[in-house]
Amino acid sequence: MGFGCATGVPGFSNCIRWNLVAGQQIQSAARRNKSFNPAVPGQNIWYNPAAFSDPNANVTAASGLPYSFGNKPAYQSNDRSFPYMEEDFGLIKRTPITERIGLQFRAEFFNAFNRHVFGNPDGNPYDSGFGIVGSTNNSPRNGQLTLRVEF
Repeated sequence: MGFGCATGVPGFSNCIRWNLVAGQQIQSAARRNKSFNPAVPGQNIWYNPAAFSDPNANVTAASGLPYSFGNKPAYQSNDRSFPYMEEDFGLIKRTPITERIGLQFRAEFFNAFNRHVFGNPDGNPYDSGFGIVGSTNNSPRNGQLTLRVEF
């Protein structure tokens, strides 16, 4: 997962990356302690907000600081999203009725075990919900039955 778009540099239209704060973990305490739970406030925070700083937040004509690009990589090796586990099943039964006519019954189940795949956390450090996971990426269990006459 990656996020970007800190305060921009004049004349540069692309996204400016954030700075990583030395000594701070990007993972929240809930993730490091393996107590992350998207349904519990306080335990649903994915990122540690103290780990990121805007490289151009204090740049003004009076400050004398130059504009700069952040040092956070676009995608970090220690920052992964949720695994995507979803099982789909299908059963087909063909029954011949005559030589030219047959019957086909199909049962298909999508996300058969009704697993939740959580969405990515909010990646905008300027939001009040920064790092909070608030959505899912898949649909609930679904099934369909089909009966077809083939001739």
